[in-house]
Amino acid sequence: MNSLGHISLSVLIIIICGAGFNNISAQQINKNTARGKISGRVFDKLTHKPLQFAVFAVTPAGDTTKGYRGESDSQGNFAIADIPFGIYKARISLLGYQSRTRKNIILSAARNELKIDTLMLMPLAITKEEVKVIAQKERIVYDKENKNKIIINPDKDWGVNAMELLENTPMVHVDFDEKNISLMGQQGTIIYVNGIPGSFYGIESVEDLKIMSSDEIDQFELVTNPTAEYGTYSPGGIINIITKKNNNSSYTGNAGLGGNSDNRYNGDINGRYNSPAASTGVTYLNSNSDHKTNSSILRQVTFGNTTDILNQSSEADYRNIANRFSLKLAVNSPDNYNINGITSFNEGYNTSSNIFNNYYSGEDHNNTALSKNLLKLFNTGITFSKKLSGQKNLLKASFAFSNNWMSIENNYNQRQLMSDQTPADTVMSGKDRSGNLNNYYTLMLSYNNIFSQYANLSLGYNGSYKELQMRSDYFLYDPLTRENVELNNKKIDQQYFDNTHTISVNISGKAFDIQYAAGLRTNLKYSSTENTIGNYSFNYNFLSFDPNFSLIREIFEGNNIQFMYSGNTTFPLNNQLNPFTDYSDSTNLITGNPELKPGTSKYYNISYFHTGTDFFMRILCGYANFKDQVNAVIIPVSSLVTKTTYANVASSDNLLFSIFLSKKFFSCLDLEPAFIATKSKYSGTGVRNEGTSWSSSIYSMLSLSNLRFETSFNYSSSAVTEQTRTKPVWFMDAGVKLLLLHKALSFTLKATDIFNTKNSNSDNYGPDFIITNNIKQTTRIVSLNISYFFRLEAEETIEPDKPLDVLPTEF
Repeated sequence: MNSLGHISLSVLIIIICGAGFNNISAQQINKNTARGKISGRVFDKLTHKPLQFAVFAVTPAGDTTKGYRGESDSQGNFAIADIPFGIYKARISLLGYQSRTRKNIILSAARNELKIDTLMLMPLAITKEEVKVIAQKERIVYDKENKNKIIINPDKDWGVNAMELLENTPMVHVDFDEKNISLMGQQGTIIYVNGIPGSFYGIESVEDLKIMSSDEIDQFELVTNPTAEYGTYSPGGIINIITKKNNNSSYTGNAGLGGNSDNRYNGDINGRYNSPAASTGVTYLNSNSDHKTNSSILRQVTFGNTTDILNQSSEADYRNIANRFSLKLAVNSPDNYNINGITSFNEGYNTSSNIFNNYYSGEDHNNTALSKNLLKLFNTGITFSKKLSGQKNLLKASFAFSNNWMSIENNYNQRQLMSDQTPADTVMSGKDRSGNLNNYYTLMLSYNNIFSQYANLSLGYNGSYKELQMRSDYFLYDPLTRENVELNNKKIDQQYFDNTHTISVNISGKAFDIQYAAGLRTNLKYSSTENTIGNYSFNYNFLSFDPNFSLIREIFEGNNIQFMYSGNTTFPLNNQLNPFTDYSDSTNLITGNPELKPGTSKYYNISYFHTGTDFFMRILCGYANFKDQVNAVIIPVSSLVTKTTYANVASSDNLLFSIFLSKKFFSCLDLEPAFIATKSKYSGTGVRNEGTSWSSSIYSMLSLSNLRFETSFNYSSSAVTEQTRTKPVWFMDAGVKLLLLHKALSFTLKATDIFNTKNSNSDNYGPDFIITNNIKQTTRIVSLNISYFFRLEAEETIEPDKPLDVLPTEF
């Protein structure tokens, strides 16, 4: 064929293809699908792990003013939809990695989707010892897939272990005593590790976080709505610690020594060996304390036609010595199962010495009481957990068993002030011996199935069985025979059985740019109490259904509005149900109520969240309604004696408004102001009380190279409950920490309640009584603590230098 024939044939082919292309395009346009999609996955070239937050951007050829972009998720997946047909050039980039580009990407009706399965990126900075990605992650990242989560990327400069990281984590506050952790100012925050309760990982207290090295932690997840995420009700939210995979084997340890002006001395030493396959550790804690209080009570009681006033003042001295030794063992497997075992032994004693000065009926009566309580507690537990993962589903299973035995011996010598009706001045000495055995079994199952972006099914089961045996012998000293006489009427041989099953079903997803979550938590509880000495028993059965629902709408990037509703059922505690009467304070008897019912609550709130790199804000308006709320209630028994018991208050209504801010200035100063206002109303049989209260606080931390300062100002106005009005309280805490030896050695000086103003004073009142409580105690406590943390690599493999792979700039 000659050249003219070739040209004619080429023109004919172009015309035919062009006609076909136009025909297909017209059909696609008519179906409103004249747009394409680009998707793929991005990995680290050296570690072959998926990369998150990589930006894939496409721009039309010859027109850089327009563009389309998307970010990769935690699995490295990215997707950009609704791209008009045309010719584009693409670029993928991530801070700390070499960017790559691609030209001449064509989207058309014939090829409206482009899938890129494996896209590799190379780190920019590499040393001979290890691969280091030089990238500065944002401190605060709002999870784009789940609006109930806020991702915190900790920096090594924040600390050397998990507790120090949490101390410096935005929106998280560790109190000055290092006993409690709160999220966004909300109490009751729970620690999780890799989506499982921290207790299953051997983390039973804040101190246990000290030997978890910061090198093991990848990030923190702050879960603001754990009901939707885990099917678990937690008013303070959940802090989920995400650990790194394939950590090097290492030895970690921490030793501390401290003391304070309130006659408290403490020390601890612990160590752990950690490897990808297993870890083991030992812990020893010792604490000595001596705390003194002064209190005065003015009690006016009207009983029938008689009104008496009791003016009582007392001095109390509480001393405590405690020792705790624990051994922990954990086994991890590449098959995603984890076994944890813990054995601990606690021993010690506490003593209380009280001197009472009582004035009633125109006479002074003195009363003394001395009690020494010996304690020995042995506890052992084992936990097994396993994750079964699939492409679109995840199954978790955890089983825990705990057994403890507690032996208590209490020796006391006191003068009783009065009996139920007539004043008396009786000397009584006694000895109480108790032996308690507790078995606790827990089974947790959770299943997640991601059907699509519109629907994610989550199922959960939590079953627990508790068996508690309490055996106590009471002896009274007889001064005539000079021997202890056994008191059968005060002997306890009691057993508690508690069986609880909780099933949760949750559906979540995203539709019309609104993330939703809806669920139902069902509780089935059976408990029984039997006392062979007192010859009484009672059973308790209850079935409850607690729904929850939430909607989150992103109004623009980093700004979200959330509406949430949740229901919750609270079951009475065993000591609230136990009808045994405590006569230790003859002016106020304490007894339980076996007729208690579970309390229920309904909580509605609407909140606004703003999340940025260095600024977070939450504004919340809420309403809570409680029914059958269990609270302590004071009832007059005579004109000189009251009884404290427990009852179901009919209802209470609470309106809530709160603001929480977290802002970082100059890369070294963190400020967190908060404000809460509440209006409460209580009503029920014999109870009617209402009032408003508010509280505010501002927390600050200044972090320099090796020096940190923190302060906390707090104020709470008077507040009301069913029969109580508290007094206003304000206090200030401050602390400074000096870090040495690459931040491994720390000296911490703290002062709580600098002006000694934090005293729990209140008034109790009802139809027939008024009680004014004034407590004076040492609340200004200055403490000094020294702590040293170390981490050593257990093994180090030195490999010869190898030539590095070089990726082309184009893919």
